[in-house]
Amino acid sequence: MRELFELKDKYWISCSPLARAKNERWVVSVYKKGKLSWVTEECNSFCTPEQAYEWGFNKIKQINAKYKNK
Repeated sequence: MRELFELKDKYWISCSPLARAKNERWVVSVYKKGKLSWVTEECNSFCTPEQAYEWGFNKIKQINAKYKNK
């Protein structure tokens, strides 16, 4: 959880269950802090919240690498 709060000034990861009759999924979104509001960078869904957060942190690393190369 510490890793998530260390990002809060620039990014945020939101993970929540998606209720379904079968095959529960977890929806994850990566947000980037803009000048006036939070902007959705990427979204995806996974079978477990652990997979969702892992994807979210990896996605932030990819986004940061992309901005550093510009």
